[in-house]
Order: sequence, then C-alpha cells, then structure tokens
Amino acid sequence: MSKQEVHFAAIGYEPLRMKPVHFATGFFLSLSNQSHDLEWLNKVAVVKANKGLLGDYVPEKLLELLKEQKRVDTGLGIANLKYLRTQVNGVVNNDEAAYPAFRPYSPSGNDYTLLSAKLITSERRTDGFSGHLIHRVLERSTTGQQVLDFARQWISRSETTLERLVEPLLDDDGASIPWENRYTEIFGELTDQRLDAIAALMENQTVSIARLCGNLQLLASHQTKLRDLVVGLCAWLFLYLQKTASDDGATSLLVMDFLGGENRRLRTQSRNSFTRQRELFFGSYQKKWRAGKLSCEESEFNKMLVDKDGKRINNPFKFLDEHFSDLAVRIGFAQPRAAQARRKHFELQPDTARMLIMSIIGAGEIRKLQDVAQLLRDTWGVCFGGCDDDQSHLQSHGCTGLDQDADLEPNAESFIGLLKRLNLAIEPSDGLVLCAANPEELL
Repeated sequence: MSKQEVHFAAIGYEPLRMKPVHFATGFFLSLSNQSHDLEWLNKVAVVKANKGLLGDYVPEKLLELLKEQKRVDTGLGIANLKYLRTQVNGVVNNDEAAYPAFRPYSPSGNDYTLLSAKLITSERRTDGFSGHLIHRVLERSTTGQQVLDFARQWISRSETTLERLVEPLLDDDGASIPWENRYTEIFGELTDQRLDAIAALMENQTVSIARLCGNLQLLASHQTKLRDLVVGLCAWLFLYLQKTASDDGATSLLVMDFLGGENRRLRTQSRNSFTRQRELFFGSYQKKWRAGKLSCEESEFNKMLVDKDGKRINNPFKFLDEHFSDLAVRIGFAQPRAAQARRKHFELQPDTARMLIMSIIGAGEIRKLQDVAQLLRDTWGVCFGGCDDDQSHLQSHGCTGLDQDADLEPNAESFIGLLKRLNLAIEPSDGLVLCAANPEELL
C-alpha cells in the first residue's frame, strides 16, 4: 500500500498541482475510455524545451519527417514550418500544459487544450484521478447523468475551425488507444454507498452544473461549451474539498472583494476568508485521522509525516495547501494569480462570474439581484453583500467589522457593475437590478 490509501480515504483522489486542463483530460478520459498517441501533433506543437529542441523536434529533422508522412505540403520551407508550429502551439497549448512527450524526452505530464475527443491523451495523468471521481459521482443521479450526456455530446464533435487547422497532425481514424483505468488498483474500490453519499453532499452543485449545461447548449460556441463545463466541474470540486473538510458538510462562505483593494476592511476579511478555507482543508487529513474518519492503515498515514530517512517533516500536508490555492486561482475564484503572491483573496474573474450566473439562472429566466445573491451564496459560497442578511451571516462566520453602508453596499454595487459589463444585468429603475443568463432576455 502507499500514500494513495490515505488520499482515497480522505477525499477519493490524489491532490496534485493541477490546472483545469489536467482535470479536463482526466474527466474526458474516464468518460470516453480512450486516448490518442498524437505523436505528430506533439512534435509540431512543442516549440521549446528545457534543454532545447532535440531529435525529431529539431525543425530541419521534423520538416523532413512531416513530408515523408505526407502531413504537410512538399513545398513547405523551414521559415513557414516555424510559423505553423507557433500557430499550432497557440491552438493546443493555450493552457501551457503541452510538453515534448517522445524520445529523447520523458515528461511528467502532457495535456492539450481539448477541442474534441481526438485530443485526449493518457500521458502520466496529473489530475490525481479527480476527473474519474467526479465522473463516477455524476453517474449516481439523473441530474448528474444529464451533465455527462452533455459532456459526451460536445467532446465527440470535431467540426471546429481550430481542429481543422491541426487535423493533418492528428491520429488516423480508428487509431484510438483503450484506457487502462488503474484507479481501483492504485486507490481502492469506490462503493455505491460512498458514491451516493458524495452525490447527496454535492446535489445542489450538481443541479447547478446541469443548469449551466442547459444554458451552454443554447448560448455558447463549441469551445466555450467545453471550457465552461470544465471550469464548472472544477468549481464543483473546489466546493467538494471544503465540504469534506468541514464538520457539517455545509457550503462554505467565501467573502468576495470586488472593490480592487480600495476598501481595507473588505480586503482584509476576504483574505481572512481565503486563509480560513485553505487552512480548513490543509488540516483536514489530521483532523479526520484524529476523529477516526480515515479508514486506512495507521502505518500508511504515519508515512506521510516523515521523509524517506524517517525524520519528521515540518509541514507534511503542504501539498493540500498548494492544491487548494492552485485550484482557487486557476478557476478564477481567487486572486492575485501569481504563484509567489501568498496573500490571496476571493474575487471572481469575469469569465468565472459569467459561468456561475449561467449555473444559477435557467434559460428564459429573469431574476432580481437579491435572488441571484442568495443563490450564489447558497450554491457556491459567494458572498458580496447582495443579500439583506449578509452582514449577520458574515458575523456568524467570524467575519466582523464590516459596515453595511460603507463596505458591503459599495462592494455589491461593484459586482453589479461587473454583471452589467458582462451584459448579464440591467437596472431599469433605481434599486431594481434584473439578471439573466442570456443578455437577450434583458432587452
């Protein structure tokens, strides 16, 4: 057995340094049960490496091989090949997760921006099987199955303009590789009882993701459908981590600062909120172990506390801190984005705000801001001052010192301004703000 036994008992997957694209590959890999080699795509898309381009990645060698394979025109020259590689890199590596995957290289992971199932790889999974876990949980409910149907529908389509650009570099039809799913071997058996318990815990968020899919079906382009679905599922995962770390499984309270740091009290409370949630997850393994909630061998848990020489590690669960922070920043829940900036606060990125609004307002619906604020708080923990009882709610969660008039109302106004800029809200009269997922509903 290994440390994966502890991860399995605690949260059901291994928390690694993970980008949404890593999760996306793991999720769609589990959903489709097949991947692709993509040797030629990799050799063209990768334009730099730590030790420089070697072997078939050298432009002159690569051009020769591509012509032999009849994947480029025989008249293509070195200069145009370099332009082509830059274009291909921009299409399939806009998440900066594609690395040289063939000899003489051996990457720790390699993931392409997913345009369709034809770009799914299985190179050394770096999502810790989190995508597989969510896939299994969503299977347990009718609403979750609707999300999976949406995911299958749009990952299977291959008609986008961007994919046509890289089509000559993709594997031939029928050349997919069956996925060897080693989850049970590495972690253990996910019982129906456990999956049902997680599905019940996350029911509210699953319903919201299904609503998001309904809006995306009508309003979004192919790429946006897949991207917003992935970010939405990562938000689901982010809330799952916090719920499993809490005593009662309740939705967390995330104090959002939309005033750009101009209000010191609000920025401080938002930073404190981020720190509280991060530390709650950071300490969750130890807390669960002491409460007898981790069904794993004591020897395996103790292995996580010492290094290979048996010396106690000062900060053995730092990886939980990193996993939480990475996820919060990369899905657009927290800022600043720079990894070296330790003092992070909760603040939604515009694209994330749009995605969350589309997850709480159904197609054809128009809702008042107060309703939207309540749904955001109850579903995703987002608290910005839009609910009449936000101040008392904040105080009950230890967030004191915020004034309704001086702090919360200006913050709410700033968030309303963001929604207006995204064409998700209008103010037809003073004090009345109406919101919709589809801007046309507000005309």
